[in-house]
Amino acid sequence: MKILRPNGNECPPAELGADGKILNYDDAVGEICRVAPDTGFFQGYFDNTKANADKYRDGVYHSGDLGHVLIREGRRYLFFDGRTDDWIRKDGENFSAGQVDALSWSTPTSPSRSRTGSPAPSPTNG
Repeated sequence: MKILRPNGNECPPAELGADGKILNYDDAVGEICRVAPDTGFFQGYFDNTKANADKYRDGVYHSGDLGHVLIREGRRYLFFDGRTDDWIRKDGENFSAGQVDALSWSTPTSPSRSRTGSPAPSPTNG
């Protein structure tokens, strides 16, 4: 997994200040991407070459999700910050990322309020 800017350069991890706030938020946020091919991951749209070309560029899958990585105590944490098009489509309806996030944090019966991602590879295991 990589966090990429629109120009294809990788974003640096977020850095926390002494007050716990992110110092370089604007520099750290980019599109959440995965290097293809990943045989256990999305392989493409069936019979839709245009959609595949939009998502797969230069061997990289572009999710359309915006996020940043924070490294604490040697562990990488992925945070979801929105969408490049700012809409999530579910059952024919459009929802903004902010609506989904606000709902998940405002529902007292929600069993979990964390965001989950897959571990990023370390420099030693690729």
